[in-house]
Amino acid sequence: KEDGSFEQSVFAYYTSISCNHCSNPSCLKACPTGATMKIKWGIVAIDDSMCIGCKACAMACPYGAPQFNHESGHMSKCDGCYERLKEGKNPICVDSCPFRALKAGDITKLREEHGNLASITPLPDASITHPNLCIVPEKHSLPSGNKSTIFHLPQNYQGVKNDII
Repeated sequence: KEDGSFEQSVFAYYTSISCNHCSNPSCLKACPTGATMKIKWGIVAIDDSMCIGCKACAMACPYGAPQFNHESGHMSKCDGCYERLKEGKNPICVDSCPFRALKAGDITKLREEHGNLASITPLPDASITHPNLCIVPEKHSLPSGNKSTIFHLPQNYQGVKNDII
């Protein structure tokens, strides 16, 4: 500014990019064998015994959650720590988050507590797959699809599909 002061325009925020266990998962629709399915508590899971490793789910997921496992020849992704949930425990990401920023539970209750926001830049618009997550935005957070500023992701980043943003 002309008075010698400056406006803070550089910021960073952290976001967990794993499976969002969407209500309308595009990966499930893309799977030709039915290996990608919804199980208890709305978790989107992949059945290894049915997966042929075609990567259709990875190509369909706007979050880049399904990953090809070269050892098994199948796709893999977050399963919400289903076995831990059955034991009444939190998913490991919740218990190990250094910022204590993650919670797991009934999405309706979480939205009552934290609001309905489910997308910020660089995430795609939530209306695409209806992810089951809540985001409490940092004050500099931008809405999905915002092109008003430069947003940098690492060059080799394979997560969020940038063509959807």
